[in-house]
Amino acid sequence: MALNNISLSSEFFLPIVASIAIFMVIVVVAFAILYSESFGRKIFGLIKKIKLFSRLSENFADTFYKNRIKSTLVAKSFILTFVTWLVIGCVLYASLLAFGYDMNPLVLSGVVALSVIVGIASSLPGGVGTTELVMIFLLKVLGVDGAVAAAATITFRLATIWFVNILGGVSFVYLSRKFKIKNILS
Repeated sequence: MALNNISLSSEFFLPIVASIAIFMVIVVVAFAILYSESFGRKIFGLIKKIKLFSRLSENFADTFYKNRIKSTLVAKSFILTFVTWLVIGCVLYASLLAFGYDMNPLVLSGVVALSVIVGIASSLPGGVGTTELVMIFLLKVLGVDGAVAAAATITFRLATIWFVNILGGVSFVYLSRKFKIKNILS
């Protein structure tokens, strides 16, 4: 089982619980900002004090609350995102299964999600390198052999990211020649 190495006595148990708690707090605060204008304005005021966000325009909150987001759209977005992460977790599951590891696809969806989020936070294009390192680390934490974790991660990334990028690049070259992109851009 994928979670055999993570128990109450595990050194990773507390960080996992803390991560889940932090994520839940972020979701609750995000919903509170969306649906409570007074709370949102206080949070935007605090955020504006941070040097990185000090250049936010004065009317940011006015613009934010003028365009209300429907709760049904938010719910649909969460459901679609959840399904997407499950499908992507199943791709990692198939990659690991090819190497003889049968793990819970839900756990693997979490591995993929956390790896991709850290990859995005690294600001590298496509999270290249960072996403793979985090994914290998998390798979090793879950008991996967290091070499298998690396091979499954590379297989997963080839199937999900690089295949699409290569296909898009080939399509771009083909279409730019067929439709003479220079004429379109000018």
